[in-house]
Amino acid sequence: MRKKSIVVGCGAVGSILAAHLASLEGEVFVADAAGSIVDAVGKDGLEISGTLERRARVAGTFPSLREAAGVDPDYVFVCVKTTALARLAPELSNFEESRSLVVSVQNGIDTEEELAAHFPRGRVLRVVVNFAGVVLRPGAVKVTFFHPPNFIGSLAPEGAAAAGEVAGLLTEAGLKTVSSESVKKAVWHKAILNSCIMPVSVLTGLTMKRLMELPGLRELVKRLIRDFTAVARAEGHVFEDDFMDQAMRYLSGAGDHKPSMLVDFEEGRPLEIDFLNGSIQRYADRHGVACETNRMLLALVEGLLRGRQG
Repeated sequence: MRKKSIVVGCGAVGSILAAHLASLEGEVFVADAAGSIVDAVGKDGLEISGTLERRARVAGTFPSLREAAGVDPDYVFVCVKTTALARLAPELSNFEESRSLVVSVQNGIDTEEELAAHFPRGRVLRVVVNFAGVVLRPGAVKVTFFHPPNFIGSLAPEGAAAAGEVAGLLTEAGLKTVSSESVKKAVWHKAILNSCIMPVSVLTGLTMKRLMELPGLRELVKRLIRDFTAVARAEGHVFEDDFMDQAMRYLSGAGDHKPSMLVDFEEGRPLEIDFLNGSIQRYADRHGVACETNRMLLALVEGLLRGRQG
């Protein structure tokens, strides 16, 4: 049976995902609020280069998820920035009576919970991706790395089979993905790595490589990792004894490129910090875990954003 997928958000991650899904037998549609992206993808298709390579055309494009309601998809992959979730999530009610599975493919903690507030919980899944890319132009992305596997899990026990189904689909498409009962731990793992470096990059304007070369900033990153690991432990997510060493090696080898939050800041877009550092701080406060360095970091970024507004 041919499957139908809608990929919502055609930035780097959404474009990579849509192009790989389109290489399978089935129909892939793209929804994005940016008219330039919708027009380019509809006309020229998707072009993925770098670590992963794909060229693909999609079955159709839409300017919003609401416009795509008539597709009756098997899967709705939500790849928008977390800053767009509040606007997007209510549109999922258009698919509530269908057979669709909704899959959060995003940065941050609890994005799937935002979706589940507007859609049956048993049909909401969460993916943690271990690939990234840079948008060269609308519909064209250069993949900077892929460290398989990706992880996927369900919010409710009845969704376990669906998580396995989507893991198989993504793996068949060339994006090796493993179904995990502890996907929340994988979410925290990635959120910690993002949260300890992205806001620091925003505040300094430095690439990841240059940031990690400065002893004072390396020490700041280590302090954040220690605090964030303690918060994760309070939530029941215990990492390996050498997690600090693993994290520092990973971040030190991340390359001389700007993390997505710095790119968003430089281009005047909202930042995804609320579902990253903001979420970790809320959990820290809930559990009574000291996380004051992060609290100051959040205040500094807020001040920087207010200064940008004038």
